[in-house]
Amino acid sequence: MIIRDNLSPGDRLPSEKDLMATYGSARATVREALAILESHGLVEVTPGKNGGVSLADIPTDTVLQGLQTYLYFRNLTWQHIYDARESIEPEIARSSCESVTPDVLQSLENTVELCRAGLRGELDRRGHKNAEIDFHEIIARNCPNPLLRFVGLFLCRAEREMIEDLLTFDDEDSSLKVIREHEELIEMFRRGDVEHVHSLMHRHLLGMAESIESRRERRNGGAHDEPPVKRQKAKATR
Repeated sequence: MIIRDNLSPGDRLPSEKDLMATYGSARATVREALAILESHGLVEVTPGKNGGVSLADIPTDTVLQGLQTYLYFRNLTWQHIYDARESIEPEIARSSCESVTPDVLQSLENTVELCRAGLRGELDRRGHKNAEIDFHEIIARNCPNPLLRFVGLFLCRAEREMIEDLLTFDDEDSSLKVIREHEELIEMFRRGDVEHVHSLMHRHLLGMAESIESRRERRNGGAHDEPPVKRQKAKATR
């Protein structure tokens, strides 16, 4: 019914009585079906005389959390995330380029200022790393393609899940490089230079992955790490 009738968030579903008549089902069956839809966040049930059931606007975070839980059991590593980022984020940046507003540019510049504060010791390392991720999340949120936007937000969320591990690979040189490249990207966004935005983002992500891998190998003597996302969740349960 929801798909057939092209319902949108906020639209009301028929009453229990009408649903029973439409589907030839008992009241208990209809209520159970509505309870299942509510548990998945698809509908909102308002009690009372003037209440009823309406289609919910599913929060992005709810869907992202479900996907994060699924991938937790797939041994997701930072390499998997960066492989995906290298393929997808340049397209997200390209798609976002023409719709970047002065407010978006200011938000991007604010993340760079936070990173500079981190280098001055005015922000802890976690806050500094989160500011780097915020830069990419702002671009993803500005993407007009809803599927690319969702994937971009998920990749940012996945990177935050392994933030403690990524901090062990950070140093001042790599942080300065990130700041410079973020500033270059901001300038290309300001100019509306779509192709340079795409190529710079790809180069930026490739360089970040190579830098992490190089420092990981020096730290571990070439040994492979346990999947960071799983390790982070294990720490959280202790």
